[in-house]
Amino acid sequence: MGGGVLAAALKAGLVDEVVLHQVPVLLGAGRRFFQELPDHVQLRLLEVVPAPGVTHLHYAVVR
Repeated sequence: MGGGVLAAALKAGLVDEVVLHQVPVLLGAGRRFFQELPDHVQLRLLEVVPAPGVTHLHYAVVR
């Protein structure tokens, strides 16, 4: 389901925080994770945790 469910939850105002685990791997031609976002979504970075092969990103949704 991925980003489609997240985009719908953002649109409904049900999301307070977003945690992403970014792995630097490109698959195929690439696909947008969030699909279509419901307007501009402002995020405030709370925490970044670098680790071997991954970066953990923790954001708060600004209302």
